Amino acid sequence: TGPIAIRQSTFQESASCIAVNWFAGSTSPGALLEVDQCYFYNNNNNYYYTIYVSGVDELNLIDCSFQSNYNAYGGVIGAWEIDELNLIDCSFQSNYNSNGSMIYLNAHTQVVSGCLFTNNNSRGSLIYAESPLWQGTPASSVKRCLFIDNYSEQSIIEAANIETTVNSCTFTFNTTQNKRILDT
Repeated sequence: TGPIAIRQSTFQESASCIAVNWFAGSTSPGALLEVDQCYFYNNNNNYYYTIYVSGVDELNLIDCSFQSNYNAYGGVIGAWEIDELNLIDCSFQSNYNSNGSMIYLNAHTQVVSGCLFTNNNSRGSLIYAESPLWQGTPASSVKRCLFIDNYSEQSIIEAANIETTVNSCTFTFNTTQNKRILDT
């Protein structure tokens, strides 16, 4: 299979909108998923994530908007066993998940840049970053993002077993049950 590109599309009032499950490396070397300028609005998912991706070499979410989505288990984005993940210039507004983190990232290299997070409510962390069990030094970077008026029962950003850098971000009027913006 070759690369998959989804561009300038609207996903509204649906359940799981995008689900891609590849086995990284061995069966699909170079597997790429790019979602660009897409709008996810008022989707109601009783199980799992609005976007679920597993096993791609590279995942790029660019200039996408996620607004008023509800997820019972999981959140807006669930990404597992990915080599390189880029979440660039996306907005997350008024999303709610009742179990788990709003954005779950399990990738060797993770970049969240230029994103806006406003009025989201998450039972887990807003962003949960961890490393897959691969060799090398995994790294997560959150930069130039705005976090305004969000609620999380855990943390705004939580990182586990991954080197994490938060740079040039603004956190305003966020509330967490455990009183932590960043938890590592």
